[in-house]
Amino acid sequence: MTYKERKFYNELHYAIKGHLINLKYSDAEVKRIGDSYLKRLWGNHERLSYCREDFEERWYEQERQLELDKVAVLGYD
Repeated sequence: MTYKERKFYNELHYAIKGHLINLKYSDAEVKRIGDSYLKRLWGNHERLSYCREDFEERWYEQERQLELDKVAVLGYD
């Protein structure tokens, strides 16, 4: 699954549930969820425009957290 597909499916999920898809879910599960929510939002495309700004904030926070998790945390023994 590409980055754009995962982001799109997360946006659909966010429009319905108000939170992002769990990062531990497989690509197949994310696609299944996204396809299901795409059907639910069909004809209700206004919903995506109402939540787009909040979704982008959450998506950015998640990406930033993933980057921070990759960085070694220096500490004292």
